[in-house]
Amino acid sequence: MLALTLGTSLPVYAETVKGQILTKGDWTLEEQLKMEDSNITADKFFLDGSKIPDSKSPVENSPVESIQSSLEGKNGIEISNLIVQAPTGEGLHASIDNAVELQGSSWAAPVISISGVTSDKDNPATSLNGLYTMAVKDDVHHKYVQNHLKTDWLRVNGVTTDTAQQVYGAFIGAADLSPYTEGGKTNVTVENIANTTDSSDGTLAFGLGNNLILLDYDNPDEKGQDIPFVVTGKTQIRNVSSTNGSAVGAVLYEVSGMDMDDSHTDFHDLEILDIHGGDLSIGLYGGMGVVNVENADINMTGKENKYAGLYTASVPDYQSATLQQLAIAGPFYGKINLNNPDGNYTINGNVMADAGNQLLKDEVAYKYYKNQYEDAKTNEGQREYAKESMDSLEPTIQFLKDKQYGSINMDGHLKLYGDVYAKDGGTVNLHLQNGSYFEGQADDYADFDAAGQLTPRQVDVSSDMNKSALGKLYNWKWQDDYTYVTYGVPRLNAGTINLTMDPGSKWQTRGKSFITSLDFNHGGLVDTRKGHGVSVSIGKLTGEGGTFLMDFSKDAAKSDMIYVKDLSQSGVQHIQAYLQPDTKVEELKGIRFATTGGDDYKRDPAAKFDVSLVHNQGVNNITLKVKNEKFNPDNTAVNEKFNGGKNGVGTYKPGNDYVTAVFSGKGFTKEAPDQDKIFQASQEGKQTTDDAGNLLPEYLKTETIENPVKEGTNWFIDTAVLMPSDSGKIIKKSSQLDYTDAVYGIYTDTLNKRLGEARYSADGDGMWARVRHDRLGREALYDARNTMTELGYDWTRAETASGRHIQGAAFDLMNGSADYKELDGNSDVKRYGAWFYDTRLGNDGHYTDLVAKYGRLFNKFNLLQDNGMPVQGDYHNNYYSLSLEYGRKVPLSSSWYIEPQAQAQYTYLGSTDYHTTQGSRVHLAGTDSFISRLGFRLGQDIGKQSTFYISADFLHEFLGNQDIFAQDMTGRMNVTGHNDGSWYDVGLGLTTHLNKDTYAFLNCDKSFGPKIEHTWSMEAGINWQF
Repeated sequence: MLALTLGTSLPVYAETVKGQILTKGDWTLEEQLKMEDSNITADKFFLDGSKIPDSKSPVENSPVESIQSSLEGKNGIEISNLIVQAPTGEGLHASIDNAVELQGSSWAAPVISISGVTSDKDNPATSLNGLYTMAVKDDVHHKYVQNHLKTDWLRVNGVTTDTAQQVYGAFIGAADLSPYTEGGKTNVTVENIANTTDSSDGTLAFGLGNNLILLDYDNPDEKGQDIPFVVTGKTQIRNVSSTNGSAVGAVLYEVSGMDMDDSHTDFHDLEILDIHGGDLSIGLYGGMGVVNVENADINMTGKENKYAGLYTASVPDYQSATLQQLAIAGPFYGKINLNNPDGNYTINGNVMADAGNQLLKDEVAYKYYKNQYEDAKTNEGQREYAKESMDSLEPTIQFLKDKQYGSINMDGHLKLYGDVYAKDGGTVNLHLQNGSYFEGQADDYADFDAAGQLTPRQVDVSSDMNKSALGKLYNWKWQDDYTYVTYGVPRLNAGTINLTMDPGSKWQTRGKSFITSLDFNHGGLVDTRKGHGVSVSIGKLTGEGGTFLMDFSKDAAKSDMIYVKDLSQSGVQHIQAYLQPDTKVEELKGIRFATTGGDDYKRDPAAKFDVSLVHNQGVNNITLKVKNEKFNPDNTAVNEKFNGGKNGVGTYKPGNDYVTAVFSGKGFTKEAPDQDKIFQASQEGKQTTDDAGNLLPEYLKTETIENPVKEGTNWFIDTAVLMPSDSGKIIKKSSQLDYTDAVYGIYTDTLNKRLGEARYSADGDGMWARVRHDRLGREALYDARNTMTELGYDWTRAETASGRHIQGAAFDLMNGSADYKELDGNSDVKRYGAWFYDTRLGNDGHYTDLVAKYGRLFNKFNLLQDNGMPVQGDYHNNYYSLSLEYGRKVPLSSSWYIEPQAQAQYTYLGSTDYHTTQGSRVHLAGTDSFISRLGFRLGQDIGKQSTFYISADFLHEFLGNQDIFAQDMTGRMNVTGHNDGSWYDVGLGLTTHLNKDTYAFLNCDKSFGPKIEHTWSMEAGINWQF
């Protein structure tokens, strides 16, 4: 029955719409929809499954079914609350149930929304799909008809089951996507997909799946065309869970294999979050075909940009761990490309490439048939069959090699936080551009071959995968076993990891890594310092400009190592070493840091490795001189110390068995599967393994392996060359700043600067005050700024028979700062001082000025190193000074005068000890200073009220050298700050009475001389009588 109201919002009840063309109006359904050969256009389409009666049909089970039909909702298509019910009555029930099923249909709407799908509690179907599309066979037109989804936003929200073994949010086959709005983009959201079924076989939950196959009607077994699935906007796959099994965000499930150029799924902007499986979680899984991703954010951990592989603190070092999450996995017969050079990729999770050993299997079969074909004893019929098999296998082998299927390719602006695995012929090509970052272990299983592994792993990656519900679905264990018993190809075999690094990129390694190749494209940083005794094993190292950051320790087991099979095309590689806290520089002699293939021990060590301790790790920057030697496989005890014992168990080293096998240059024998014999037996139906899955003895053979690495070279530390670091330099510069702050305030201080024209002081007690500002510059040392405030009290101002006598005391407070030159550092300084003086002014112009002073200096310095780490020091010391000045004021004509002056000053700057925040212990020795000054003052008295003058001085420091000692993990620093030498001052001054008991004064001067830069002072004061 069909009831239809056009142009209104009244409900339409429908069971079947067949051969109809319907238009106009909103369309609301309260019944299942079955469309076939129909074309329906509505303003908006609604279907609310909560109002569908609980009726069951014998076979048909999709609440919404569209067969070779079109449906357009101009304002949207909205389907909700569908219960996929169990069938009743007679008839076979399909193993797959679909909530919304499209067969060769076209749907169009701004938004296509499917939400709230559940399976009925009695539904025995093994699989539930929220949205399912498939091509349909059209016998009238002799073709398969694909699907078309024309929408700006395809949304599937909420598909849950507690009865089916497998659930998909959306499984889209043979469908193309296009935007509903002209010039727009199509966005896809699949979220809240859950499987809570209790099954002993495990359960599965998928967000989005693709089947691209569109077969040829007349030749379905020979010809076909795949329909690319392309999402031009944003794809969001979120919250997919399988409580008792595996969960996968997106999967390219199946392609025809006949038209691989079109066998691709493309995502412009892919976001996969919150994928939670009980035994395994995978974000993007490429089982077949090619997946292209232009931008991606895949987060399997719930953590933002934080490593969450298997080598974290939550897993104790060296204990076995279970691989339970993969951000990207596959792709077997295809490729996964996240390699848009301008793309942005943030991956929080592990990556694994697996080609299923297909190429090896085909090569084993090809070799078998080739031997059979070339054997003269083979009869003609067998030769013909062998030739046909070879002709069939040859293009397949070349096809797999040319297409590089089984590879994951990563490029662009990449942030990857997780481990990377490549096994069974799989390949990961990883290109780190400027600013890209990879943190994790990389493992290509390079030591795996037909004889099995040489280095036991923390992770049994194949076993973990095979035990999962996803592994059971794809029969991974059966495939591994079948490959072993049929071809003699091991259950776990080597893959390939190729890493290219540009300037500004970084790989933060974890655990023990094995990679096939590393190419430094004029830059790149490999940091091995997460963990103790970490190693990186590299098949081939090329390029130059790269840097390894490594921990060095006197304990070989805790010292990092690099292993390189082929170093022949490598330029000079830089190693910046960090000392372990228990290691001193002198203890590094003889420490091995690399073992490489080849005879480099015959050549200059500096041609391959440049080793230094990382700058600014202490008071010294250390360059380490390197030596090399021929690898001696018989030196077992020493080799095992550096290589992680015999087999690496309990360490992050590969083990001496592996190192010896690779670098000894010796061939060796081993038992390996006899692949020809095994394949022949499999063709004859014979059993090749025992009940435990191990090859029977007659299918093993002894092989002699010729080592491609003919010789090996060990690289080790010989001696250390120490140069002061920025930390050492600032310790020295700050000490010299102390000298200046202690001495400068006196050796440039004279009676005139302290009191102005002292002869203006009246009889009786009096006080004076002054403010002084200094700018002090020293070449290659610092630029300083100090401001001093001083208050003095004269308790004696008396006339004597020979002149005037002044005695008094003063207290000063100085605050200052300094910027250090040639490094990014500064100081804040303080000084407190007490002065005691005795001044005698003779009637005939002679005067003497005796000054004793005590003070305390405070210096707090800060240094920002190139690595961004600050260093601070905070200390104080005392100083004592005694100065004697003599001069005579000689009258000239017209009230002019000249006053020759001489001064001698001794200062002692006390010693002090302190620690920097970097752990350096510093001792500043006591410093003696003796300065002489010869100069004059030329001026004019203006009546009895004022005087002005100019001055010039020559000064010389006879002592002044400062001995500085510092020590830390980078060794000792013993340097001297030289302050002796000569310089000149010129200045001018003015003193004037304000009244009979008070006068004011002003002085300024500038200094010149070797190593003096931008140095001047200015002061002003006032003197009054009580």
